[in-house]
Amino acid sequence: MKQTNYNTRTITRWLLSLAMMVLSLNLSLAQTTVTIGSGTTTSSFYPIYTCYGYNYSQQIYTSAEMIAGGAIPGGQITQVKFFYNSGGTSFALWNNWQVYLGNTALGNFTGTTGWISSASMTSVFNGNIPTPVAGTWLTLNLTTPFTWTGGNLVVAVDENTPSYSCTAAWRSFTTTAAAGPRSILYYSDVTNPSPAAPPTANNSNTTTRSQLQLTMTGGAACSGAPNAGTASASVGTACAGTAFNLSATGITSASGMSYQWQVSTNGGSTWTNIPGATTSSASVTQSVASSYQLVSTCTNSGQSATSNAVAVAQNPFLNCYPASNATSTADEEIFNVTVGNINQSSVCGTLAPGAGSIANQYSNYKGVAGGIIYKGNTEPFSLTLGYCGTTAYSNMAAIYIDYNQNGSFTDAGEAVYTKPYGALTFPSQVVSGTFVVPATAATGITGMRIVYVESS
Repeated sequence: MKQTNYNTRTITRWLLSLAMMVLSLNLSLAQTTVTIGSGTTTSSFYPIYTCYGYNYSQQIYTSAEMIAGGAIPGGQITQVKFFYNSGGTSFALWNNWQVYLGNTALGNFTGTTGWISSASMTSVFNGNIPTPVAGTWLTLNLTTPFTWTGGNLVVAVDENTPSYSCTAAWRSFTTTAAAGPRSILYYSDVTNPSPAAPPTANNSNTTTRSQLQLTMTGGAACSGAPNAGTASASVGTACAGTAFNLSATGITSASGMSYQWQVSTNGGSTWTNIPGATTSSASVTQSVASSYQLVSTCTNSGQSATSNAVAVAQNPFLNCYPASNATSTADEEIFNVTVGNINQSSVCGTLAPGAGSIANQYSNYKGVAGGIIYKGNTEPFSLTLGYCGTTAYSNMAAIYIDYNQNGSFTDAGEAVYTKPYGALTFPSQVVSGTFVVPATAATGITGMRIVYVESS
């Protein structure tokens, strides 16, 4: 009996020990290091520019970059790391950081004012960073782990120490230029920017970002039927060729999940997969009114769920011309435009009736009865150009016509006249000529733009 009891206890302990080792092994395997970017190139600007007292930056890392680095949708980010190369060695002068993470449908920022709202992100670190060591990753242990849902990731850093040390260099990487900035930064010795309402960024970049490492723990595996979630679009009406964002909330985020956005152009009768739109958010364009839905699939169970359909109307091309206006109210003014049977005059200070008009800067006459020009014809024009100031500065002028009716004036042949650079007679002068309307021009109403600018 004693021998038997002894063997039983030994086996029990051995089994317990084995179980603990297996548990330890599983926990270790569940942790993943995600690396985005490589090489030895450095940048002084991102994540912060230590030569200034206050900094606020945001950078977007795409879903494709995250997945290529080993990230699993539904996983939790527990550490954020930036590679500190050298410089700015008075660390106490730039060591107070607050870091935010967010899931976003944006593939790039819309410009230097296109900050992602801090309200849509999570504060994951707030305090003094560890002392950086040259040539190593600066590791921030997150006080609040963050769940990545599979789309693009925005990383924001708010540096709040009121001093500076020139200049830390951070490992960076470069990709093909995005449609807009993927990194934006505001820095100042005077103004400590609020993440809730940041000022206009004074640095932006479409190609360069910080190299980034993330420590992630794998999310729980999906099972059964996933949540369908609620789909939404960033616009209700879209212009042809102008990207907008699709996103979904309330979906299941876990390992083993896959996503596919679908589009319908016939009110939902039939649906087509959108190529490449395989994360919980997507950036898309359209040329006709369309509806969108997200299909979420748990690959472990083989079950899927489909979100609501969200409709996006199509804006007429006449409403889609890009903004263009002067940056100053001084000097140049267009006093008359005569093209075909259009004859429109104005004086200094005239406010045109159309939306967006700004006296002495931009005049929108789209709502005024237009003229008629004919395909294949040679059409006359004249522009009365002058000055509202006291000096005849050198300038240029141009006429653009959207012959193919696509909401753009940049297509070949659409710049129908360009005035050479030089000063005109004060206070005004008429320039005139003719242009030939191409036989391939689309029939119907289209837009014309006249630009008069004190520049070469």
